[in-house]
Amino acid sequence: MDGVWLEMKRGVRFSAAVLLLFLLPATARAQLSPGPLHRVHASLEGPQQCARCHTPRRGVDPEECLSCHTLLKARIQAGKGLHASPDLRRCARCHVEHQGRRSELIWWGEHGQTAFDHARTGYPLKGKHAEIKDCRKCHRADFIADPAPLEKAHKDLNRTFLGLQTACASCHRDPHGGQFGKRACSTCHTERDWHTPERFRHDRTRFPLTGKHRSVACRKCHKKVQGRVRFAQVPFDRCDRCHTSPHKKDLGKPCRVCHTPRGWRIKKGTFDHDRTGFPLRGAHAQVACVSCHPARRPVAQTPTDCASCHQDPHLGQFDPGRCDRCHGVASFRIPRFSLKDHDTTRFPLKGAHGAVPCNRCHVPVSRDTFALLTGLKSPQIPDTLRPVVFRWKDRRCAICHPDPHGGEFARRFTDCADCHTVSDWSEVNFDHNRDATFALRGAHRTVACAACHTPLQRTPRPRPLRLDGIPTRCSGCHARKGEGES
Repeated sequence: MDGVWLEMKRGVRFSAAVLLLFLLPATARAQLSPGPLHRVHASLEGPQQCARCHTPRRGVDPEECLSCHTLLKARIQAGKGLHASPDLRRCARCHVEHQGRRSELIWWGEHGQTAFDHARTGYPLKGKHAEIKDCRKCHRADFIADPAPLEKAHKDLNRTFLGLQTACASCHRDPHGGQFGKRACSTCHTERDWHTPERFRHDRTRFPLTGKHRSVACRKCHKKVQGRVRFAQVPFDRCDRCHTSPHKKDLGKPCRVCHTPRGWRIKKGTFDHDRTGFPLRGAHAQVACVSCHPARRPVAQTPTDCASCHQDPHLGQFDPGRCDRCHGVASFRIPRFSLKDHDTTRFPLKGAHGAVPCNRCHVPVSRDTFALLTGLKSPQIPDTLRPVVFRWKDRRCAICHPDPHGGEFARRFTDCADCHTVSDWSEVNFDHNRDATFALRGAHRTVACAACHTPLQRTPRPRPLRLDGIPTRCSGCHARKGEGES
């Protein structure tokens, strides 16, 4: 109220002086001037100039002021700025003249310029702007984007409060170097803190942040290029723009085929291994990825042959890399090897051999026995492992079958097959007249074999028949009974 009362007193006193000035003669008016004008209005000094600003009834007429201050007149008519406020239409309310050449032409009120409410200009000061107490830190000549109209109106660019724009770039240097074009700074920033883009939302960009990307610090992707942080035109079309491929670019496919931003590691069941050319079937589908793809080995260098991942339980008895000839991926212990397949080996299963279980012939043996039977060099076999023999160096019958003849024919025959067949052991392919030194003639033809070939006494039961060393003279089998030799 004190400020209003002070202003009213000034106005009444000034109006009375002006009225008296107009009623007096010219010589008297010159002597009653309230005081010298401000230096910017010095050209209006003198008794003949009073009517340029003052009128008998309206005192200091705003219309007269605006006839010179055309820039303000245009802003008032457009409803812009401080002077467009209805309560500020009277110029003399704030601009007090006749106080001297170097007086302060603007009356800011009893609390001074620092208490001025900048919101009345249409641009409220917020955040860091509100902390600025010196108006001239912003209202200065080098911040005026278009000084020509002000200079034409004879405005002092270092004193005027006109000419500033509200765009951030009109006062602040663009730290992004024009990367965002004409986009307003307020799209991302507020006046409270320039370094924290509070209004920025990465989801509005061409690369929305999802999954693990949300927790990545901005500077990890937006790095400095030639001294300036790059925000625009950051390449993101491929993952390897930012990430180093652990596969050394050897897969030839985009990362998103196998991976997602939720996490680099592939969760079990989410990756289609069929795309790799090595479908996971059977027991392979239950194997952990790291078992085949260790961290130090590139994925593309993962071998697909069985021997590279699995230890050879046959210890070199078969051709390497051909495990699929006998085994499937469902189970290693169940070979898909039939009698027909066995016939393609060097020991076809004929006759009674076809009914013998596999484990009767293919038995686990010690390391030394394995080397002896297979003819392979003694491999590095753990003590707990007893390898199964599948390939024999010697395929004669005696390797599997004990000799029922006690070695009688070891020197005369090379193999049992010289006399026996695989269909039935009791079927003997033996011609006594052809293969023996004693041809059977006459009554000898009807004599049972056991009558001459008696069991050997020196062997345990069942006692084999003695086949070799049978006497060929009559007296060797027939006793004399006074009839002489028969």
